[in-house]
Amino acid sequence: MSLTSMAPVRVPALRAAVKVDRALLTPAAGLRTAACVALPLLVGILAGHAAAGATAAFGSVYIGVAALIDAHRTPLRTMWLALVGATVSAFVGQVAGGSPVLSLATLALWGFVAGLLTAFGPAGTVIGIQSTLGLLVLGRFPMPAGQALLQCGLVLLGGLLQVVVAALARARDPRAVRRGAVAAAYRQLARLAVSPAVPWPAAAAAGARARSLLPLVSTAPEDEALRQLLDEGLAVRLGLVALADARTRLAAELGEADPLVAGYDAVRRAAGAVLTSVADGLDRRPVSDALPALRDTAAALARSSPPTVRLTAPAAASLLHTPGLLEPLTDRLGAAAALVSVAASTARTGLTRPVVPATRRLLQAPAALVRRHAGLQTAAGRHAIRLAVLLPATALLARALPLQHGWWAPLTVLVVLRADYSTTVSRGIARLAGTIAGLVLATLLLFLIPPAGPAVAFFVLVVAWAAYSTFRASYALYAGFLTALVVLMLDVVERQPLAATLGDRLAATTLGGLIAVLAYLLWPTWEHRQVPDRLAALAAATGRYAGVVLSAYAAPADGDDAAAQRAAIEARLARSAVELSVTRAGAEPSRRTPDAPVAVTLRHVDEALLALHVLAAHLPDADRTAVPSAEGFRAASDRSWHALAEALRDGRGTRTRLSAARDALTHGLDRAEPSAALLLAEAGVLTEAADGLAAALKP
Repeated sequence: MSLTSMAPVRVPALRAAVKVDRALLTPAAGLRTAACVALPLLVGILAGHAAAGATAAFGSVYIGVAALIDAHRTPLRTMWLALVGATVSAFVGQVAGGSPVLSLATLALWGFVAGLLTAFGPAGTVIGIQSTLGLLVLGRFPMPAGQALLQCGLVLLGGLLQVVVAALARARDPRAVRRGAVAAAYRQLARLAVSPAVPWPAAAAAGARARSLLPLVSTAPEDEALRQLLDEGLAVRLGLVALADARTRLAAELGEADPLVAGYDAVRRAAGAVLTSVADGLDRRPVSDALPALRDTAAALARSSPPTVRLTAPAAASLLHTPGLLEPLTDRLGAAAALVSVAASTARTGLTRPVVPATRRLLQAPAALVRRHAGLQTAAGRHAIRLAVLLPATALLARALPLQHGWWAPLTVLVVLRADYSTTVSRGIARLAGTIAGLVLATLLLFLIPPAGPAVAFFVLVVAWAAYSTFRASYALYAGFLTALVVLMLDVVERQPLAATLGDRLAATTLGGLIAVLAYLLWPTWEHRQVPDRLAALAAATGRYAGVVLSAYAAPADGDDAAAQRAAIEARLARSAVELSVTRAGAEPSRRTPDAPVAVTLRHVDEALLALHVLAAHLPDADRTAVPSAEGFRAASDRSWHALAEALRDGRGTRTRLSAARDALTHGLDRAEPSAALLLAEAGVLTEAADGLAAALKP
C-alpha cells in the first residue's frame, strides 16, 4: 500500500484469510519443531504410557509455536516464558477444573492477562495465548494437586525438549544468522543506491533488524566487525540519501539528460556495486573489486564542470556540498569492504556474554508498558476486557449446550479474537475453514491407523511438520493442520466415536468463531480512530529528531551522533506505525474510513525527514564554530512540531512560525562557515514541510 494515496486500500477479509505466502514457508524449522512433538509421544507409546507421552507432546506443541515467531533468530527468551506460562497454567487449570466457579474465574483472569500481553508485540501475544491454551486444554482433566504436579512435569519435559533443540540449533552457528542479516541490510542499501524508487525506511529497517541480532557484549572479532559494518552502513545510508537529494534537485533544474545528473547516477550505480560486493562477501559468495570504479566515478563527478544555467539556492548548495559527500562515502564503502574478511571469519574466537540487567530495571519497562495499556482507550486494554468476559461466558454457554467437546468454543475465541478488526475477521474465516479441513483430515487418518500405535507418532510428525511449516505463511493452513494434530493426540488420551466428535467439534468451533467476531463488532476498537494518534506521534518524533540534529549545528561540541541515530530510528518506527494503522483501518467496513489527513501529513513529514537525514550526514565536528542562530531555529522547530502533533491528535488547524525563524537564521549565519549553505538549504525544506503541513491542517 502506498501511504501517499488519499484513499485507504481495502483488504478483503476472505482474501487475507486464504492467502498463502510461499516465501514464509519454513519446512526445515517445521521439521525440527515437529520432531520434538512426535518424539515424546513415540516414547510414551513404546513404553506403554501413551497418555503420558501425549501430555508431554502437548507441552512441546505449546512451545513449538513460540520457536517460529521470528524468522531471523530463535527467540529463546520467549520460549522460556511461554514454557513457564503453559506449565503453571496447566497446573492451575487441572487443580481449579473441579470447581466450575473457580475454573471460570481463572479463565477470566488468564484472558485479561493474555489481552494485556499483546502490548508486547508478537512475543507477548504468543506467551499469552499458549499459557491460556494450557489452562483450557489440560483444565479439562481435573485432578488433585499431587497428580497435577506430575502431569505438569510431563508438560515441562515436552516443552524443555523444544527449548533445548532450538538452543542447539541456534548455537550451531549463530554467526551465520547475524552475517546473513547484515548482508540483507547491505543488499537493501544497494537497492537504495541504484533505484530512487526504493524508500529509505526499508534500508533503515533492515539495518535495525540486523543490529538487534548482535549480542550486547562480545569479544569476538567477527561480531565487532559486523557491528562496525552496521555503523558504516548507517553513514553510507545517510550519504546515499543526501546524494539522492542533491541529484533530485539538480535534475529538476537541469533535466534528466544533463551530464552532471548522469554523473550522479554513475556514482550511485558504482556505490550499489560495492554494497552488493560486501553482501556477497558476507554470504561467502564470489566477490568483485568494485571500489576502483567507485573512486573513478566519484572523482569524475567532483571534477565536473559547473552548469551554465543559474541554479536556485537549494540546488546550488547541493552542488557545492557534493564533493564533501563523495569522499566520506567512498571511504566508508572502502572500510566496509575491508571489514568483510573479518566478519566472515570461520574461526571461533572470543566469548559472547549477554548483559543481564538488574531485576528492578528488567521489570520497570514491562510494568510501565502494562500501566500505559491497561485502560479502555487502548487497543490492548479493550482486548484484555473482551477476552476476560468472553472466555468464561463462552465456556459457560458451551457447558449449557449438548456439546461433549464444548471447550473448543472458548479455545476458538482465544485464537480468533484479536485487537484489530481485520485480523479478527480474517482469522475467524481462516479458523473455521481450517478446522473443517483439519477435522476431516484427522477423521480419515484415524480410520486408517490403529489406536495408540507407533503409526500415530509418525502421522503426528507429518501433520505437525505441515502445521509448523505453514505457521507464518498461511493461518488457514496452519489452523487446519493444527486441528488435525490436536485431534490425533487427544485420541491417544481418550478414544471416542469419530462421527460424533467430528460434528461436535465443528459446532463448538463455529460457535466460538461467531462469538469472537460478533463481540468485536458490538464493542470494537476501530483502527481509524487510532490514526490521528499515530500521526501525532509521528509529528512529535520528527520534531525530536529535528531538535537533536539542529542542536548539533547550534553547539557542535555537544553534538551526539548516537542520539541522532536513536531519534532517526524513533521517527522511522513512528512512520511504520502509521503505515500499519492505515492498513488495518483500510480493512474495516466501508463506513469506518480514517478521516485523518494521512497523505498530506506523510508527504510533508517525509520531506522533513529527508532534510534531517541530509543534515545528519554532515553533522559538524566538535571543533567547528557554534552557530547561535541555529538554536533559535531549533526552538522554533520544537514549538512548530509540537503544535502540529497536537493539531493532528485533536483534528484541528494550527499555525506555525518557522518561516520567521528561518529568516532569523539566514541573517545570523556566517556565510564563510562551510556548513552554512547546507544548513540554510535544508532549513528551508524543514520550514516548507512544517508550514505546509500547518496550512493543510487549517479547517
